[in-house]
Amino acid sequence: MSETKKNPKWLSLAIFIAVITGVYFGNVALQTHLGRNVLAGTGLELRSFDEALVESKASGKPVLVAMSAIWCPSCRTFDKNVLSDPAVNALIRERFVFARVEYEDEGGRAFMERYGVKGFPHVFVVDSEGEVIKELRIMRKAEAFLMQLEEVVG
Repeated sequence: MSETKKNPKWLSLAIFIAVITGVYFGNVALQTHLGRNVLAGTGLELRSFDEALVESKASGKPVLVAMSAIWCPSCRTFDKNVLSDPAVNALIRERFVFARVEYEDEGGRAFMERYGVKGFPHVFVVDSEGEVIKELRIMRKAEAFLMQLEEVVG
């Protein structure tokens, strides 16, 4: 009799875990989809960090690195409100080589360790050798972020 009573508890627990797992992975998939759409809307050419360093050496422009996670809502807000802004976008295209490093991509975690990145989004400027010139504060307003970029390129 006690064995019969235990089974429904385990079954209920298994169903609960399955539902929670489904909700979690469904949310990650949704956030990833939304993140990719917003990132594509920036119009910025997406390069890996290594590609950006090569281009930086050839062009003499510093690299603007955005460390992100595609599923990150704060990153999506930054992409939508700041990187998509026409003035910010134009300055990035004119004066920087843009690189996007995704946490989930190969090398993302190693990149975080190398540069001491603790959260997302994280944006900084490096020279063609990968040495940090300046860490930028994440702003929700494009105008404030634009001022930081202008300080870097003087």
